[in-house]
Amino acid sequence: MNRREFLKYSALGTASLPFGAGGLLKAGPQAQRWNILLITSDEHNPKMLGCGGHPVIKTPAIDRLAREGTMFTRAYCADPICAPTRQSFITGLYPQEHGQFSNSHVFNEHMRTWGNHFHDNGYVTAAIGKLHNNNERFHFGFDYRNAANGRDVKRHWDPEDKKAYDASPDTRFSGTILDTPERDHDGTVVDDSIRWLKENKDKLFFLHASMVKPHWPWDAPNDFYHMYDPARIDYPKQIAGDLDDDWAPREIYQTWHWDRITEQMHRVYRARYYGSLSWLDSNVGRLLDTLDELKLADRTLVLYFTDHGDMASEKGCWLKSVMFDASARVPLIFRMPGVIPAGRKTSEIINHVDLFPTIASLAGAQSGLPSNLTGKDYSQCVLGKGRGRDISFSVHEVRKWDAPPQQTMARTDRWKFNWYPYAENERDRYVLYDMRNDPDEITNLAGRPEYKKVVSEHQEAVHSFLASLKKPPYDPVKMAGKKKHTFAR
Repeated sequence: MNRREFLKYSALGTASLPFGAGGLLKAGPQAQRWNILLITSDEHNPKMLGCGGHPVIKTPAIDRLAREGTMFTRAYCADPICAPTRQSFITGLYPQEHGQFSNSHVFNEHMRTWGNHFHDNGYVTAAIGKLHNNNERFHFGFDYRNAANGRDVKRHWDPEDKKAYDASPDTRFSGTILDTPERDHDGTVVDDSIRWLKENKDKLFFLHASMVKPHWPWDAPNDFYHMYDPARIDYPKQIAGDLDDDWAPREIYQTWHWDRITEQMHRVYRARYYGSLSWLDSNVGRLLDTLDELKLADRTLVLYFTDHGDMASEKGCWLKSVMFDASARVPLIFRMPGVIPAGRKTSEIINHVDLFPTIASLAGAQSGLPSNLTGKDYSQCVLGKGRGRDISFSVHEVRKWDAPPQQTMARTDRWKFNWYPYAENERDRYVLYDMRNDPDEITNLAGRPEYKKVVSEHQEAVHSFLASLKKPPYDPVKMAGKKKHTFAR
């Protein structure tokens, strides 16, 4: 899909819901066994969706899914970094339990995943794109596996943008214009996924198409790369001292010297992040169009979600690894024609670890689900007939399965509580945000006497959660020669 087609697609907008908010589509005649298409991205800030009301970003394909399905506005990752949270949603377990504690750990080849489960339930299965398990020799239950690493990609720099990248104190910030996007990772993922769908259209299938955008570097074809003018995009207001009362993001901010990034640089990075995201959306559109072309849409459960968000200059911060909503919350949309309400948005809480059992239940493939799943089946919530979580937990910087992570978050209907047990000063170890009255997470209430009970209740919940986690069945192993950056002191 090129930019012209993309913009024509986006002109449809999101206000008109063809099936009525909360309404049900008519069930297709072959809706007894459901195919499954999981489309995942990497580092998609959940606030940056047209269907989420963002004033600038164009995401017509994902908006289409929201019109035709149910969108969760309070879905959270298991861990706001790539590898640990990815293995959490394919196992239904937290990082402490599946053993991939960090991006540099290795996921054990004997761990059971949803690839194994759906294969055993009669599906032909495929995982195309990024799994980030650091153990690509093994397929983890998938009949077909393609890591889709780009080959001989031709690209070039925008000369003015290159100045902004070179001036950054963080060398990760960059982006190029893709001259051969079909050879890049995401182009390869989509092309191979379309080929695989066509070859398996008459079978019961489970396909995980896993793309890497809008993760840095913010690469995109020229039309998408320059889709957003840095001078004209929205820019989050920076509040002096905003991080003073939140230890973890403050330490990361100082470690990477993000204070040296000027507003002009932030704008360039943010605009190119947007372009990369819109290119990702166009690839989502190609997959949805393929389902339509093959007449599979009315019998395929489709999910779109990401591994974690990106701060994208909010509070002067970038990337992930913190518990602010821009980093730890994820976009999540389910589409299942005739079964899942169309055009519905729900604020029920759900977590990555819940996706495995929930998808299995929706598709009628519960048989043989692992008995040790930590995630819960929230299919009734997806169907609009039940509740989500009362409390969701996210962790980061896991050290040992039975030791506190560097960060643990507890999210309830009103409150977000963060515990940083390794902060030197005790006052830095607790953060409490009133998400109802302070959705931008500015004021830490943890030290105020009137909130002592709320802090105590959430701290007790965190301790109970951590104590409930199971020891991983295989000893966690770190990749040789790969040192993980940490800000703990």
